[in-house]
Amino acid sequence: MIKRHLNIIKKSLKKLGIYLTNNHSLNLSKIKKSMSILENIFSIHNLNSKDFRELIKYCKENNFLSLFQKSYETYEINLEKEFAKSFIKEKNNNDKNNLKKYHFYNGYLAAVKKEASLARIKPNDKVAFIGSGAMPMTAIILYELKEASIDCIEKDGESVELSKKIIKKLKYDKYIKVINRNAIDLNFSKYSVILLAVMSKPKNNLMKVVWKSILPGTRIVYRLPNIVRQALYEDTSNVINTYRKFEKKRVRRKGSSTLILLVKN
Repeated sequence: MIKRHLNIIKKSLKKLGIYLTNNHSLNLSKIKKSMSILENIFSIHNLNSKDFRELIKYCKENNFLSLFQKSYETYEINLEKEFAKSFIKEKNNNDKNNLKKYHFYNGYLAAVKKEASLARIKPNDKVAFIGSGAMPMTAIILYELKEASIDCIEKDGESVELSKKIIKKLKYDKYIKVINRNAIDLNFSKYSVILLAVMSKPKNNLMKVVWKSILPGTRIVYRLPNIVRQALYEDTSNVINTYRKFEKKRVRRKGSSTLILLVKN
């Protein structure tokens, strides 16, 4: 992209950064509007990887990057909880179809299909999903695809209660369990597959705990945000580099994330 256009985008990012800096207590509708602007900026089709790196660097230099990431996390968490509450209240009998109304449903569906294939998940696998949130879409879709037994690990109490109600409403509670714990305090030796949500934190400590407790042969699928998404999610490529020698395969999802399969020897 020509320099003049990049400078226009930088001005838009700066304007949004100043707005968020000066308005610490935005209501959900204003956060939604702000994050929609941010998503639109980073969805411009004629930006290449070099352009994105320059924009990410610009955001870092102006102390906007962590602000954007924190705001987007707030936006996504609240969006999950908002949809979860409306889904639970819905009275009709089309629960599975109602799930498809979720803003991120298609993205989850595409990601989970690739994760299931990458890790070769089978019905006899015991799966842990760390950072499942209020809408445990990964667990729900994975069960529907592979009928595997899944434990959702979530430390936020409200998210746990909402997700339990959703799973019960879908009649999946025999197969999908929700554990209200900090994953750092758990032992993962009973699981054959570990999935880490892109917003699960702190990644470095989580990976240390998981890696120490899992048995040889355990598969870990790690979601690494691509450069396009690093204005929205923390870049954790430095964490995955620690476990590079255990990497078996990676699948890049255009414009979203790279799925990385690690297998402990």
